[in-house]
Amino acid sequence: MIESIAPRVKNNGYIQKEDFLKVCRWKSARPRKHHEGNSPELIEEITRIALSPKTSDELKIKALTLLSGIKWPMASVFLHFFDEQRYPILDFRALSSLSIPEPKNGYDVLYDYPFWNAYTEHCRMLANQAKIEMRTLDRALWQYSKDNIKGTI
Repeated sequence: MIESIAPRVKNNGYIQKEDFLKVCRWKSARPRKHHEGNSPELIEEITRIALSPKTSDELKIKALTLLSGIKWPMASVFLHFFDEQRYPILDFRALSSLSIPEPKNGYDVLYDYPFWNAYTEHCRMLANQAKIEMRTLDRALWQYSKDNIKGTI
């Protein structure tokens, strides 16, 4: 489903609200009201910045988190599917497969740019070594955790 949206997003250079909501529902339906509260104009403006090839990685990921209901894992989904660079999806299952603990403060997960960047670079290195697409690596990490690691939902 999301893969079918990608050509339109790449052609436009931004994400339309309808597609934005589809992607959000794919990752997590829980913050739906927050996602729906974003105006089409704000979604376009922020995603135009985030998907521009001239924008730094740090600004890309942080800009997306300015949208209501978008935290680091959801922001990584937009970069994973719609940016020309190779980005992994930041997900507790993938982290678990790589024995990378989530950065936590009590029950709160506290992602930041250095953590996300290190994870991104590590996944790029793994994909390059295995000569596979980032999407293939992402699916494999998620599935490995689901099938083999106790304590993950």
